Amino acid sequence: MKIGITTLLYHKRGFFKCLDDIAKIGYEYVELNCVRGYYGHFNSIQLADSPELLEMIANALKKNNLKCSGVDCHGLYQGPRFDMRYTEEYTEATIKIAKAVGAPMVITSYPHGDATWEERVNGTRRLAQMARAEGLGFAVEAEGGFAISNSTTMQKFIDEVGDGLVTVNFDPSHYMVAGEDPVEVLRKFRNELGHIHFKEYTDGKHSAYYKGTPDSVADRVLRELASWPYDGVVSVETLADICDEPEAMSREIFAGIQKRLKEF
Repeated sequence: MKIGITTLLYHKRGFFKCLDDIAKIGYEYVELNCVRGYYGHFNSIQLADSPELLEMIANALKKNNLKCSGVDCHGLYQGPRFDMRYTEEYTEATIKIAKAVGAPMVITSYPHGDATWEERVNGTRRLAQMARAEGLGFAVEAEGGFAISNSTTMQKFIDEVGDGLVTVNFDPSHYMVAGEDPVEVLRKFRNELGHIHFKEYTDGKHSAYYKGTPDSVADRVLRELASWPYDGVVSVETLADICDEPEAMSREIFAGIQKRLKEF
């Protein structure tokens, strides 16, 4: 199991300072958050058009002995119909970014909007084929209240896009919101896992962060992964409080994971 973290937690810090701190804590991987309008360091379309900046990012990853586990661009086909093509262009730009920084995949989700189910399926098939042509994966996350919101809609989407083009970006907290057991969902998608967002769920909150608490939702997921054993990346994610200081929180999560892995 490889431990990573999304730059989302460091939205209050400069990007390169974020990488320095992540590496010092001991994380091996970083997930680049380019989600449009959601505490990202970069806009995908602008970043894809900035080759010098992409080179700086790639060099900074190398300097810190970090690898990029994926580039997150949640929000495909969200909003009104006039915005649909822009969300496709945004995802196309994210594919270019992933290729440039050595990430193996792009990650997205599907909020509700004017797009039909068929448009989402057909558009995703084209985008995932584009990613595959570049040697990249295309992972989709189910989120509560979204067009793909639980394991049933996720499976339906994977099947209809077809050809193994779509994998699962598994986030246990969202399956809790959907009223499902995350460990059972994890087992169901074991062969379709592309990436994992490691996020806690406590007291009805799906943006809590893991503290190494035995038998919590995230802890049960970690135990299950350790038992396989899982050889992919577990990417720490949370936005428990937008005012939280990232350094202390990132250290506590990392320490909790390391402690529990030794105890399992």
